[in-house]
Amino acid sequence: MSRYAIGLDIGITSVGAAVVSLNSNDEPDGIIRLCSRIFEKPEVPKTGETLASVRRQARSIRRVLRRRHHRKERIRELIVSSGLLSQHELDALFDKPKLEDVYLLRARALDERIGREEFVRILIHLSQRRGFKSNRKSDSKSKDGALLDAVKENEQRMSCEQYRTVGEMFAKDEAFAETKRNRNYVPLWDESKKVLTSGTNILSFFLDGSRRVFKVDDMGFVLPGGRNVIFPVIAGQPVETAVKALNDIGFIASPGNYSASETVEAGKVIGYENYNAGDMAPYGAKISINISTGSDSGEG
Repeated sequence: MSRYAIGLDIGITSVGAAVVSLNSNDEPDGIIRLCSRIFEKPEVPKTGETLASVRRQARSIRRVLRRRHHRKERIRELIVSSGLLSQHELDALFDKPKLEDVYLLRARALDERIGREEFVRILIHLSQRRGFKSNRKSDSKSKDGALLDAVKENEQRMSCEQYRTVGEMFAKDEAFAETKRNRNYVPLWDESKKVLTSGTNILSFFLDGSRRVFKVDDMGFVLPGGRNVIFPVIAGQPVETAVKALNDIGFIASPGNYSASETVEAGKVIGYENYNAGDMAPYGAKISINISTGSDSGEG
C-alpha cells in the first residue's frame, strides 16, 4: 500500500479533509481524495450567542464561588497558623452584637494602631475582594470598557480628594455613603408605604376570564391593625380550586351567586361579588365568589 497523509481543516461550521499520497521523501505527490462537511453554526439565531453559553456562564459562576471559598479558607488557615488569633477566637470574631463598619476600620488603621481582631477583620474583608480579571476570552469589549471606565473614574476621585486607599475613599466619600459596590438599591419598604397610602389598586388583571389562571400567589402586607391580604386572580378557575386557594391565604370564602358569562364556561368562577382582583381586605374577611352559568343565548 502506498504511503499517504491526511490533512484536516476544522472550523465552527465546517470540516474539510484531504488525503494525499506521499513519495519516498514523504512529500505530497498526488491527491487521493478531498471532502468537506458543512453544518449549521451552533448559536442562537437571534442573539448570535453559542449554544454552550448557558453552560459556560454557569461554569464561570461556579468557578468564582469556588475560588472565593478557597481564598477565604486559606486566609483563615494563615491567621490561625501565624498566631494572630486562635481557632476559637476566629470562630467568635463576628459574634459580637455591634461591630465597627469595616471600611471605617480600614480608614482608621491608616493613622493609628489597631487590635489583633480588628486587623483580622480587615484581612478577611480584603481577601473577599480579589479585583477583576475576566474568566473567559469571549467577554465583550463593551462590558470590559464600562468596567475600566468606572475604575478610571475612581482613580481620578482618589487623586483629586487625596485618598490614600480605596477603603478610605469608600469610608469618607459621600458618593459611597449609600452603597460601596456597583449596585442600585431600591428602598422597598419606603416604596411599599407609598403604594399602600396612594389609595389605588396595587395590581390589575384581566377579569373577564380570558386569562385562565390556575395558580394563586399569596401576597400580603403587615399594616397597622393587622395583616391585609391582596385578592388574587380567580377568574376561570374551578369553584373548589378558588375557594381552597382563598381560604389558604386567610380569607373565609364560599360560593355566591350564579351569573351568565360569554367568556367563562359554566361552573367556573367569574370573579368576586364585592371586590376586584388586586383589592385588599383584612385577614379573615368573608368573601363570596360569582359563578358562571355559561353563555345565555336566550334560545329555547
